[in-house]
Amino acid sequence: MSIDSIIAIDHLYTGSIRSLFGNSSFFYVLFAIFTNPYFILLFFYITALFLFSSQNIIKKIIFFFLIGGCVFFVSDYLLKYIFKISRPDLNQFCPSNYSFPSSHSVIAFTYAVFLSFINRHFTLLLLFIAGLIGTSRIYLGCHYLSDVVVGGVIGSLFGYLFFLMFKKYIA
Repeated sequence: MSIDSIIAIDHLYTGSIRSLFGNSSFFYVLFAIFTNPYFILLFFYITALFLFSSQNIIKKIIFFFLIGGCVFFVSDYLLKYIFKISRPDLNQFCPSNYSFPSSHSVIAFTYAVFLSFINRHFTLLLLFIAGLIGTSRIYLGCHYLSDVVVGGVIGSLFGYLFFLMFKKYIA
């Protein structure tokens, strides 16, 4: 299978996901909320405060903020400029940098997986929210399906690695 056929399949599935929700104002507003970086950070930070025990809370919060900074730097400043894949030309509100991987997905899945290891009772909710964030990036025309899926895989790996560090050095 050539790279061109992989790209064609990726574009086909991306278009299918976008057409699944149609041109609805409801979905546009819903996904615009889920893709907003302030919503993403606020949701996961409030969830973290709720899930963390009060022992060493300052260290835990600082560690949690450092996770976001590290993950954002790796996905937005390293990986995007290594792969240099252009964004879909579907929305003028998307950032002008490269598309692959989706930093929104990387960050959302990093936090979702990390917090799932902290408290497994919220795993489905956290992964559902992370999935909605990724889907919002496709629906709004800022990413291809592959950007979001690979971003989710990278984020999940980061989440697990950060949890191991958290368990060893912070908890």
